[in-house]
Amino acid sequence: MNSEEKIFLNHLKDLDRMALERNKAFFSDFMDPYEYSLFLTNNKLFSSYMDTYNLVDNLERQMVAFRSDASFVDEYPIDFIKIEPKSAKFAGEITHRDILGTIMGLQIERKNIGDILACDGFFVVLCKNTMTEMLLNSIDRVRRTDVKLSKIDDIQNLDFGTRFIEKTGSVSSNRLDALISEIFNLSRGTASELVKDEVVFVNNKLVTKCTYECKDGDKISVRKHGKVRIDEIGDINRKGKTKVKFSLYK
Repeated sequence: MNSEEKIFLNHLKDLDRMALERNKAFFSDFMDPYEYSLFLTNNKLFSSYMDTYNLVDNLERQMVAFRSDASFVDEYPIDFIKIEPKSAKFAGEITHRDILGTIMGLQIERKNIGDILACDGFFVVLCKNTMTEMLLNSIDRVRRTDVKLSKIDDIQNLDFGTRFIEKTGSVSSNRLDALISEIFNLSRGTASELVKDEVVFVNNKLVTKCTYECKDGDKISVRKHGKVRIDEIGDINRKGKTKVKFSLYK
């Protein structure tokens, strides 16, 4: 374990301790997939009850609440910010990267920003509520497009649109590297290197073995390549290939 990992876990241990001492909930920053995997792997270090934000499915960046058995989490310190072009005809010209670049240009630390969800004609940014006013008051343009921002108070009926594309393929086996190669159109060698480079997560946990056997329902995240859900791993056909159905997240 390197020094940065130790610092990260020590911070979580402080939240865990305060939750028990003060009998109230304390919240982590938004964790990236590696940090969340580190948290899950080392959860025996913590003594409090731990809850992960779950009002939106399949988030890439996670926030965890630490609490005592006598305390409850009414709401997380998370706000939803809607970003949309002032003119609908420019809706397709803004990308996830454009949104993130604009936010980072405000010198906001990445740990304060959660997922950026692409919806039908607009984006929704999850942020810590301490960042809300800055975002609302500081952003009126993303790249070359004029935009308007608003806080979404009720997300219960919010339609995030289609967040995945269903596809099929065929693989030589259900090994992790074989599936990554097929899904992301990479060579088998490149897929193997990604696994060894510790940038591949299965069900939010870091996996470093290419021989890991995937199963239906597994969610695979590959840093800088994307995220996919394995819907069905079929039978082996006459050519020795296995048909696989999967959903790529946008």
